[in-house]
Amino acid sequence: NIPLVLAGALLHSLCSIWPFVAVFITSGLVQWIYLSTVTLIMLVVADSARFHHCRPWYAIGYPLMSALFVFILLRTMLLNLWQGGIRWRGTFYSLKELKANKV
Repeated sequence: NIPLVLAGALLHSLCSIWPFVAVFITSGLVQWIYLSTVTLIMLVVADSARFHHCRPWYAIGYPLMSALFVFILLRTMLLNLWQGGIRWRGTFYSLKELKANKV
């Protein structure tokens, strides 16, 4: 569903990428609010490392990985629309078959 993919990409960008950008393009109280938001995001991501058995400093890459996720999401949608389906491990599954759930 194209609108859902676009809405998901937009919402993910607004919640995960925009605060990091906004710190550099805003000023005053708004900048401090975004800075505190970024700090909280980084602390939550660093703390979640305990449960995922990885290092807390991986949180530094969070903004880049969020942007990469949005890119992958949009690229996948465009490729599937362009090709008319999904190619997975040498097999092509058409969107028509996938939508009919006959694969």
